[in-house]
Formats: sequence, C-alpha cells, structure tokens
Amino acid sequence: IGPLANTGAYWFASTKEFMQVADYIIQTADFQLGEAYISCVLKAYLSKHLSVKAVKIFQTNYANVGTPACLEIYLQQQGKGFLFDLDGTLADTTAAYVKAWQKLIASKGAYVDEEFFVDHISGLSDSLVSAKFGFPISSSEKDSEFLRNISLVKNIQGSTNFVRSCQGLGKVAIVTNSNKAAATALLNGLDLNDILLITAEDVAKGKPNPDPYVLAMKLLGVSPTRCMVFEDTKGGMISARAAQCRHVVSVSNELTGSDAFLRDYSGINPSELLESLESVSHLGVELTGLLGKHSTVYPVRASGGYISEILSASCGSRKMVIKQENSDHGVLQAVSQSLDLHNTECIFYQKFAHISPIRIPTCYGILPDSSAIVMDDLRRYDRAPEFTLESGLKVVKTIAKFHAHFRGAPLDKLAEPKKFMRTYVLQNYSAFKSKWADSISSDTWVLFDHAVEYYADAEKQLLLQPNTLLHGDLKFPNLFWDNSSSGGEPIFIDWQYAGPGNGIEDIVFLLVESCKPGKLEELARPIINSYYDEIQKHEETDIPSRERFSKASCAL
Repeated sequence: IGPLANTGAYWFASTKEFMQVADYIIQTADFQLGEAYISCVLKAYLSKHLSVKAVKIFQTNYANVGTPACLEIYLQQQGKGFLFDLDGTLADTTAAYVKAWQKLIASKGAYVDEEFFVDHISGLSDSLVSAKFGFPISSSEKDSEFLRNISLVKNIQGSTNFVRSCQGLGKVAIVTNSNKAAATALLNGLDLNDILLITAEDVAKGKPNPDPYVLAMKLLGVSPTRCMVFEDTKGGMISARAAQCRHVVSVSNELTGSDAFLRDYSGINPSELLESLESVSHLGVELTGLLGKHSTVYPVRASGGYISEILSASCGSRKMVIKQENSDHGVLQAVSQSLDLHNTECIFYQKFAHISPIRIPTCYGILPDSSAIVMDDLRRYDRAPEFTLESGLKVVKTIAKFHAHFRGAPLDKLAEPKKFMRTYVLQNYSAFKSKWADSISSDTWVLFDHAVEYYADAEKQLLLQPNTLLHGDLKFPNLFWDNSSSGGEPIFIDWQYAGPGNGIEDIVFLLVESCKPGKLEELARPIINSYYDEIQKHEETDIPSRERFSKASCAL
C-alpha cells in the first residue's frame, strides 16, 4: 500500500474503530491472497479516508522476531551466555551428599560411599535416582541431610571470581539438578546468590534432558550459539549438547567429548578461554560436517612446527588429530610458501596414502574450508626408538618397499620437481659462508664449495627417470613405532616434502638427520648397501657399487 509500510508493529488509536473496520473486512471477505492481513484493514482505512500515518523507526531501535532466523539474529545481539552446573562444577559437594544418601537409602540395603555415589547418583535428579533404584525418595529429607553436612562442602578453587569475571562478559545462570533449598545454600556459600538459578523444581525433566539449559537461555534471552556451559558429569554435558549450546567445558572431571578441561578455575581468564575455543570452533563445525556426527576439536596444540600445527580432536570414542597450516611460518615463511608444503601433504593423503604399502596414519579426509588434514591419533603408539643399526635397517627395509612400489608411477601434482631449493641455496650461500667462516674448518669448506658448485648436476642425476615418490623428510622424529609386532613396525608421518626423486635421497637424509655425531661413517655403508639390496630384491635388478656410490654422493 505504499513505500513506507512495513510488517511488524501497528498502533490503532481507537479499538472501536479498528473492530468496525475489521468486521467489515471479514463480512466482505476483502482479503489478500485469501488471508485477513492487517494490511487489509489499512487499505479499508484509506478507502474510508481515515487517518493512517507511517513512522520511521531506525533498525537499531527494534527487533524483528517474525521468523526463526530473525529471532536468532536478535538473540545473538543480546550477548554471550555462561551457564554453570553447581555440584562438582562450582563446589565439591561429594562428601556431603555421600553422607546424605547413605542416611537416606542405607535402610534399603545400599551402602553409599564416594565410588557408589559417583557411579550411580552424581548428576541425576532425585526422580531419576528414584526410578533407577525402584523406590520413592524424599527430596526434602535428602536436602535436610545434605544441609546438616554442608560444612563438608569445599568451593572449587577460583570458582567465585571466575563466575564474576564471566558477568563482565555476558549473562550468567546456574543450572543444576539439585533442589532449590540445597542449591540456594551452596550459592550463599559461594557468595553468588544474586545469580539466576534454575533447579530441578523449575523443569518437568532435569538433566540429561535439555530442558534446564533451554529454560536458562530463554530467561537470559541469549542464543545457544553464544553460550558456554561448564559441567562435571556426562549427563550434564548431554543436556547442554541437546540444548545446542556452542561450547561445553568440563570442570574437575575430564569428560570425553567436552571442548576443554579445567582442573579448577585458578589462573583461568574467561576471555582467553573463550578466544581459544572460538579459534578452533570452525574446525569443529567442518569436522562434524565431514564425519556426519558431532565432533570436537580441542584448542590444545598437540605438536607441530613452522609448517603445520597439530590439534587433538574426537568423534564419539574415536581419537583424531587435525593438522592445519601454521599461519605464522616465521623466518621460514618463504620456504614453506614457495614449496607449498601443507598443500603437498594434502595431495599426498588424498592421492597416495591409501595405496601405500607401508604404515601411514589413516586419513579421514581434508576439511574443505580450512584445508586441514584429519588423521588417526597415533599417540597410542610409541615414538621411534634410538637410531641404531637394527632400528635403522628396519626403516630402510620398509621405505625400500615404498620406493619400489611407486617407482615409475605417475605422481600427479607431486611429479613436478621443486626448483626453489637450488635457487635458495645459491642466493644464501655467500651469507652463510660469511657467518660461519671462523667456525668451520677449511677442509669442510672445500666440501661445501664443491656441493654448491655441482648442486644442479647432482640434482639432475637424481631426477633421471624412472623416479619414485620420496618421503622427503625421513628421520626418526617423523616416525611412530608399533611395538606389537616383532622388532616393532615404523609408522611414517609428516609428508610435506613428498615429491619425485631417487630413493637414496631418503636414506641419506635419514642418516644425516638421525645419526648421533661420530656415528655416520660407522652406519652409512651398511645402511646404504642394505637399502640397495632391498631395492634389488623388489625390482629384480642389479645395482653395481659404483652406481650406488655415485647416487649416494649426489644425495649427500
């Protein structure tokens, strides 16, 4: 009816006048699209020359909650929500409740100690406990016994100050399966009795149902996507997840599937905690989409270097790691970016890992937006043992099988040799030589000068067809070790430098990177000869000692 009309709010000066016009609309069925919209009334007002005015209202002064999407936008504008369980999360009430429950159900034949309480009662509402044991429970009697033993309660370290800090960041509520009398007494002891409290008496169904957290968010007027929950029981975490809360932090009890774990609140800054959780939340969303089941990425750096960072993750009981590119490569920025190292590893896991004849971490996929690699968590295995002739030969035998498998095979995007390193060496050699002039012997400088002068020739020799697929960074720190088999079996990780070349390059790199000082000459000859002997077995060919020496020299 005009460019200034809008859906939403209407004000009519006269109820009587509005009703007369509305009745007229209904009687004449003068509807729009078959429905009696308010605009039908306004149209009638205009036709009857009654006064209609439009008032401009700035968008910041009203909220449109006409659709679920609009409501979500409004709720997100209301700020963050911090929702705390009470027992075990803000105060350690175990000792007091053990006494209360022992008094309450001892006559039924149950002996309640701490283990029994934690396994069978903790986190459940009285009605759930009653249903579990099959006899009625008096909540008032239990609360009375608890209050008699409230002196046994210990506040979890830093809890009060932490909650107060959260109040400076958003809205706070306490959400518990306890009854109001017991919960109020605990909040008095914590000096938090001014905070919104949701108890078992406020909902039809307590945790693990979502109702308590849904009610808390409704009363606070915040969106689940902006809420952080602090819990200490599995049932509480299930309740928070079912209510669609964004983050669940386990406190005092490390819950599988929580987003982070706090032993207590001492030294914990809620802003920093939130920032760390948000820094990986997008990875959690991507991982959930990839696996089709709720997955968690933890803001804890498991390991990593200048190329990638390793974050822990889980999907149900499955433990994984997320390998994402490091945003700050430091002084090696040019190397990492020019060699496209993280993308190289992505290609390897997408194209080659599943057809490899040796042990490599299971790859569950590449996250589409972050290009992070999702892999099996190998920390259930040992790291590689000390590099000795025995352990070295085990690795050599395994990698020889890999090289023989990929010899002459099409390497797709990894087939292009990387020319960057030759240029990098030539550009920086004079600065290197100047810096270390007084620290390196003249005999060694002769070797270095020779290597730089003949770098291109050595590289050319090593790229003669047929090539194979190299690991490129083969060293004992890049191995896990499965000791369940005789002598152990190596598992190869960190494939960022994978590319074409001659297999002896991996072996020489292994020697240089893994040998203790003074051991290289002792181990080099048996390791190199063993490698070529293995290659001869796989390829049914003969590699003379002169060729072995030549290729090894080029690689070195």
